[in-house]
Amino acid sequence: MRLQKPRVSPLPRDQWSEDVRKVLEGDEPGRKVKRVFSTLAHHSDLLTKFHVFGSHIRFTSTLNPKMRQIIILRTGWIHQCEYEWAQHRDAGIQVGMTEDEIERVKIGFSAPEWPNEEVSLLQATEELLGDAFITDSTWESLSTFLSVQQIMDVIFTIGQYSMV
Repeated sequence: MRLQKPRVSPLPRDQWSEDVRKVLEGDEPGRKVKRVFSTLAHHSDLLTKFHVFGSHIRFTSTLNPKMRQIIILRTGWIHQCEYEWAQHRDAGIQVGMTEDEIERVKIGFSAPEWPNEEVSLLQATEELLGDAFITDSTWESLSTFLSVQQIMDVIFTIGQYSMV
């Protein structure tokens, strides 16, 4: 069952603490802030730590941007999270994903035409979300083109976007 409105609504800007304002606006007062962050504004300590972790996952992880978006989109699709799908569909286009690739993310690793690397990323995502475990064969496949750090970033990207 999906909710028609959030249980915790975004905190209005005029109610932000100074700590929240520093995290969300930085040196740009009044800048646009995504709802997920203004919702986290209810808990400034959590927001601060989440922002650091989320920024690593979204922008500076060891995965290339297209890999990140494939994982994020598949995670969002499996969870039927309209917010994540909408946000990252556009981000996928920005990093060079085609409309066809984005549509194939909905099907997952079994969709035709995925190169082997993308099949492995999608399979890892589906396995981790389905069974909380990546099988040995998928792990071995990931290991042929990813370092241990990159595989860790795959796992934490899936976890991050499941949590959101």
